[in-house]
Amino acid sequence: LKMQGHGFAADVWAMGCIMYAMLVGYPPFETSTLSETYQRIMRNAYTIPPSLSEPARQLIAAMLHPDPESRPSVAQVLQHPFFADVSVPDHLATRTVARLSPTEDCDGAHSQETLKVTALVSKLQVQPQQKKPYTLDSSNHKPQAKPVDSAPASKAEPTPTKTMHGGLMMTLSRVLCPEKRSRTKSSPTLVLHKLLLACLEDTPSYATENPVALPGVTVPFVTKWIDYSNKYGFGFQLSDHSVGVLFNDTTRFGLSADRTRIEYHDTSGKLTVHDALALPTFLQERYSLLKYFAHYMDENLTEGGDVVQPADAAKKKKCIPFMKRWVRTAHAIVMQLSCTTLQVNFFKDHTKLVINADRHQRPVLLYIDEERRAAAYALADVARDGCDDSLRGRLQFALSALGEFVEVELKEGA
Repeated sequence: LKMQGHGFAADVWAMGCIMYAMLVGYPPFETSTLSETYQRIMRNAYTIPPSLSEPARQLIAAMLHPDPESRPSVAQVLQHPFFADVSVPDHLATRTVARLSPTEDCDGAHSQETLKVTALVSKLQVQPQQKKPYTLDSSNHKPQAKPVDSAPASKAEPTPTKTMHGGLMMTLSRVLCPEKRSRTKSSPTLVLHKLLLACLEDTPSYATENPVALPGVTVPFVTKWIDYSNKYGFGFQLSDHSVGVLFNDTTRFGLSADRTRIEYHDTSGKLTVHDALALPTFLQERYSLLKYFAHYMDENLTEGGDVVQPADAAKKKKCIPFMKRWVRTAHAIVMQLSCTTLQVNFFKDHTKLVINADRHQRPVLLYIDEERRAAAYALADVARDGCDDSLRGRLQFALSALGEFVEVELKEGA
């Protein structure tokens, strides 16, 4: 990109991109537009998911270092602990891909992730090395490599040792379930990240249209917002007409749709509930600011999409969703709500993406297009049936934002 020629350092950088894509499921700098992808490459702006092992994270960071002189050589890459600390066999016997190896490094829920990967690998028809060429069968839009002649059954190789056929499983185990991986309950941010990452990994790349929309399904989302963070904070209105403010001192204020209930979260996150007509004196100033924000949004801003909310939607909520965090870029504003919801508003075409996992067993994706038309999809349907390129690019943008939010929480110890 800097027109400085090509060298081995550029090859190492390319291998870093390949390694990232193989472990994460998508390229490190990928965006919805080529120009933005180039900008991210120039800024070296990418996020490594915390689910990767520490050796994997270190090696990727080294190979993608912005300074070519600081990148490792090919020999140093091979000597890195990611490769050197595991036994990698010279070759694999045919039966190896159809037989599960012991999962010494994994147990419980984490081992299931490795088993899923191994189960997928076991479906591949791998044959011993042959001299005859391969042909491609393009049926069903899924090219598959097929040998012209299968290897004779009489030439089966000896049963490999435990170390040999366990090498791949051991490598997968170290990547998918590193020893230092947290065993505690996942945060809502990590839940969203895992769900979206799994969805994009499973989504068929050949799909050209979105799945069938879910009828009558709605999720809470931000319909109006105002950025006054240079002085007070960030105000917003939700689809059920409740309003809230995330103040610069990290306190949060929420007002119910019927304007009778106030919820206040102090700097420690402690929640207190008040009647709007009997508010403590120390909250009066914040209440005045919230009412100012609400009045401004009512008078000057339009709704963020044509979505019909049930009349009793606000009554069903136990608590008013509050703004967990938000970030504004040149291309979009990303907002995370307390109800396990991430929303991305894209500035150029005014499309909106809302991912809601409040019901962990059935996460929902709400997409509002350029014509303000809203459609809700089950995330599982998107993973199974795929989606068009426009929606896929926006999902990848959302995943990147979630990855950065996860890193923020890890640094803060949240």
